[in-house]
Amino acid sequence: MKKKILLAIVAVQLLATFSPALAADPAGSSDNKVVGAAKAVGRGIMWGPKKLAEGAKAAGSKIKDMFHR
Repeated sequence: MKKKILLAIVAVQLLATFSPALAADPAGSSDNKVVGAAKAVGRGIMWGPKKLAEGAKAAGSKIKDMFHR
């Protein structure tokens, strides 16, 4: 229970931190090539963990269904 509360607090903090920055500069509006390249590199770095998380979620769902029959 405490882990879920801590995770929720961290998620809200991250959202509050990045929301003003994202609102000030919507994606795709920057003409700066360096900023665009940095965003592309960041997306490339995060692609692997995102795919792993999606796979783990799908596997967890299948395991959950297997035990709840």
